[in-house]
Amino acid sequence: MAFNKEPSQQQTPGELKITEYANRVTAGEPLDSILDGLPPGMRQVVEARVNAQGEDPTEKPAESQPDHALRLPPQYAGLPSEIVEDLWIIPVYVDPEKTQSELKKKEAVLNALRHKERAGAVSEENEALKWADDTARISEIREQIGIPTPEQGITSFEQLGAIESMSVEEFAVYLAAEAKKQGKELAGKTAYEALTARPECRELRISSAFGNSDALMEVFHKNGEAIRKFKEDTASKVTAVDGVEYVPGAWDHYKIQYEQREREETHKGYITINKDQILTEFTPDVRHEIVKKLRDGGYRGQVKFPVLGSRALLSYDNIVLHGNELADVDRGIEIVQNVLNEVRLNHEAPRRGVDAAGVDGKKTSYTDRIAQLVTQASKDPSIDLETEIKRLKEPEHARE
Repeated sequence: MAFNKEPSQQQTPGELKITEYANRVTAGEPLDSILDGLPPGMRQVVEARVNAQGEDPTEKPAESQPDHALRLPPQYAGLPSEIVEDLWIIPVYVDPEKTQSELKKKEAVLNALRHKERAGAVSEENEALKWADDTARISEIREQIGIPTPEQGITSFEQLGAIESMSVEEFAVYLAAEAKKQGKELAGKTAYEALTARPECRELRISSAFGNSDALMEVFHKNGEAIRKFKEDTASKVTAVDGVEYVPGAWDHYKIQYEQREREETHKGYITINKDQILTEFTPDVRHEIVKKLRDGGYRGQVKFPVLGSRALLSYDNIVLHGNELADVDRGIEIVQNVLNEVRLNHEAPRRGVDAAGVDGKKTSYTDRIAQLVTQASKDPSIDLETEIKRLKEPEHARE
């Protein structure tokens, strides 16, 4: 199954090289022989492209399907739907009907990708909840028969407060150093989950990353019912809001006067709700009220909420704003805070950030890029992570 470049899609030299590598693997050449000698970033992209070859209808090559078949252009394989949406630009054809047809095909492919992402996220949470219940039962049995419980926590940290007070950059450097010390290679997802954790949940994520998931599973087990209810309520109480586009997927996602255009960076805002309130009081009704107030208050951009209760509980990105402009993020944060104050939901000081160019010029978030660097540094001891992070082009106003 080879990746073929569509005539209407212009690929960069880097993308052409990645496609060449993927086609060589498809033709039977061993993946390891191709990856050997490539830079870490390039290896990740090639692996993602190869792994994206499956039986999903959005990824099959055109020659194996009817002319009307829908598929994801190969240069976007392995990227999340929200990034694909921004990168995949449909040209304006002389024939307006062709333009509309291509736009409809793009939306259909994006919807299939969003469904796949959401189903995967839900499945992972269900597995974690089951694992947590099993772990709790095992702990009960151990206690009943007198087997001592292993100590939990990160013994290399003298003060837990030091972890919680670290900036994302400082925490990333520590995470990579700890991985090197313990001889562990951290996957990109593992690093990302740690970097996006609430400060008070960082120890849970790190312990899990380094082989001790007991404390994390205890949190899942203790909050299992609330986590399940959060997810079920989110799925069952989706409400159409006049003048707002709802985007089903891995997030509870709304677009409000969002301008779909090519942009070098996207301004973002994050708000974190108190973990003791997030699962029980941050209800769909509250979220819908936020969407309405953003619409009526002149906000322009996107707003996203977590679909999964576990992400809401463990991560800081409870409310994410993608503004058309920086001023939209500032306005959106003000509106959201007003709503939260009205319903008496305690929250942390807002964070701001940007999406910027990442591996091979592909758009990725600042935190995503740092997570990639942590993964590379955990595999290659020669990488000076602190220096690499400083090289990232982060605007002065961005914090995450």
